[in-house]
Amino acid sequence: MQRTRTPGSPLLAVLAVFLVAGAGHAAAQTRTAQGTTTAVSASSLIVKVANVDMAFALDGKTVIEAPGAGGQTRREGGIKVADYIKAGGHVVVTYREANGAKHAVSIRPVASAGGTDPETKIAAGKVKAVSPDSIIVQSGSQDLRFGIAKSTRVLYAGAGTATREAGGRIAITNLVNAGDGVSVSYFDAGGALNAAEVRVTVKAR
Repeated sequence: MQRTRTPGSPLLAVLAVFLVAGAGHAAAQTRTAQGTTTAVSASSLIVKVANVDMAFALDGKTVIEAPGAGGQTRREGGIKVADYIKAGGHVVVTYREANGAKHAVSIRPVASAGGTDPETKIAAGKVKAVSPDSIIVQSGSQDLRFGIAKSTRVLYAGAGTATREAGGRIAITNLVNAGDGVSVSYFDAGGALNAAEVRVTVKAR
């Protein structure tokens, strides 16, 4: 992921890629919050979650996951958060807490403020195996198996180009490999872990 030069400069985005189905160490203090945006600037975001305003700090590492963000990044070298995140819109924020402050890792526009969807959790680690319909991640002392569906997104610099070259759809096995470092956003459905998002953080060499 590229970084911006100053806190007030455009934020860079990684293209979210939808997959074809069927074809370390847990992330401490990494959480998600879903709600309605009440204010946004180049350096901060305020989201009302269950009638409570939550403030998030933004910086050059914050990823904006929105249609068109990847294209603008390629054309212009960056994006402004306010171009894609509007007051009154609903978002899911993935964030980490440090020294009492909440730092946004990623922001994704969604259709609703939430409240009825399964709780989204985060697991980080190293990929042990990957197939078109599942991925196994070593997270701490556990091997976690996540199901992959058509709605699962992969976040990885260069994924947009690979997807276009594949005709608009691509299998996760073409983007994620054993040994890669990943962060997986998932929900538990009756004991089955289903990946909503797979973010490649470190590519295996």
